[in-house]
Amino acid sequence: MKKALSNDEIAKMIKDNGSDLSSETIKDILEQCEAIIRQHKQNIIAGIPSGNEIKKIMKEIKRLMTHEKFYKKPSLTVDLLAQKLGIKPYIVSIAINKSAHKNFNTLINEYRIKEAIHLLKKKKCTIDHILSNCGFSDRKSFNRTFKKATGVSPTEFRNNLS
Repeated sequence: MKKALSNDEIAKMIKDNGSDLSSETIKDILEQCEAIIRQHKQNIIAGIPSGNEIKKIMKEIKRLMTHEKFYKKPSLTVDLLAQKLGIKPYIVSIAINKSAHKNFNTLINEYRIKEAIHLLKKKKCTIDHILSNCGFSDRKSFNRTFKKATGVSPTEFRNNLS
């Protein structure tokens, strides 16, 4: 087995092979590479998914939300979604946080509000029908979430369509 080279030895080899970079710059690059490798090893040990794994998880979450309308379940939790995906809940949270830059509840509520807006444009649906069809369990949380997302209540939104 070969002896591992030091950063100084690697920098000298690169410099000797015609690099225009200074030895200090090469050493800095090597130290950054080592830091990235250390972080990656820690992530593997901690069970944190890689970038590609996060993309796959998010693709499946998007499919569940858009095709199966999984957000319509009022009892939807991170645990239930994780169970459906066959992974641990903390992995679902990590994937959503790292990929979508938001938490689970915010992501799910975005799907629910988008559906609510679609249904509100159909004047035939009652507010109670809409909130239950979008996964909200009560009018208060629906109104609060809708107003936070749109700036107006569901009734005001509908009235503004006229």
